[in-house]
Amino acid sequence: MTKPCIVVNPDLGVEYVARLFANTGIRRAPVIKDKLLGIVSVTDLLRKAM
Repeated sequence: MTKPCIVVNPDLGVEYVARLFANTGIRRAPVIKDKLLGIVSVTDLLRKAM
């Protein structure tokens, strides 16, 4: 994992998360809002875009 750990808020837009992934080079990030809700990946973003 990268340090510091990059987490995603579920309220963020898909475009913002895609840009975050591209700028940092990460492929997966935990989705957290008070607790772990899931993991979002580059593949998830690509499927959402189609």
